[in-house]
Amino acid sequence: MPTAVTNEYLRKEFNNFELKEDFGNLIEELKYSTLIVPIDIEKEGCVMVGMNDEVYIPIFTDIHEYQKVNFGKNVHPEVFDFNFYLELLEMGAFGFIVNIESERFPITQEFLDLMDTDYMFDLDYQPFTAKEIKRIHDSIDNHELEEFLEEKSNIWDFDSLMEMLLKSDLLTVVASMKSLDDLEENGVISIIDPDKIAYCRTSDKCALVFSSEDKIKPPHRNAHFYTQLVNLPLFIDFVLKKDLAGIKLNDEIVISREFLINFMKGFNCPCIDKYDDYIFMI
Repeated sequence: MPTAVTNEYLRKEFNNFELKEDFGNLIEELKYSTLIVPIDIEKEGCVMVGMNDEVYIPIFTDIHEYQKVNFGKNVHPEVFDFNFYLELLEMGAFGFIVNIESERFPITQEFLDLMDTDYMFDLDYQPFTAKEIKRIHDSIDNHELEEFLEEKSNIWDFDSLMEMLLKSDLLTVVASMKSLDDLEENGVISIIDPDKIAYCRTSDKCALVFSSEDKIKPPHRNAHFYTQLVNLPLFIDFVLKKDLAGIKLNDEIVISREFLINFMKGFNCPCIDKYDDYIFMI
């Protein structure tokens, strides 16, 4: 929904660029942004605006910026990942203007030379069966990771930590307002409607990851909690696109958004297994 789009960190990078004329992590934040575009219902296409003798498509970081412009009753907001806008550039669109009433940041054909589109996860997934996912869940053994965490104490080499996490089987926690226990079959719950569950996060906007079920302490809220296996690269992709502050491991170690952004630069993902069709009872 358009009202859920924030792009808080992208706007900070716009401000940094204006002050220092330094791209910094602006390109990286754009990669993981979700932006709003006005769609003309009658013409079935993006609204266009003229600026500096050129025609651009206006896009917006949040609904408040969108509402600063009166597009009329035939126009409504649609939300797309940044990949969608890159593809429009590749198809010949001249460019976009981000937040035409404030930052007025142009994204033109030149961005195709600046951005490495290899980061886009566009893979042909072969979903697991319930039996396969249960086997992975029941065979979790992260003793090497646990030993690493105990040895390092409070002194962290996050590159080494990420290397260790990538070869570990990790868990996260999801919440459902309605109990899904009656859907359990042979120890696994198949998700019928993904929109009915939500990934849990901390009050400081970090996604939760755990090395074992023993480490999990679900939030005390009026909801039903379940575990889910984590594919770390896809989970990081999710965290960045949802404008979260980072990942919190075992409710102790925070891996910041800035670190994750830099970690994902040039990350070439092999064939990835998708886990999010199944959850487990805690």
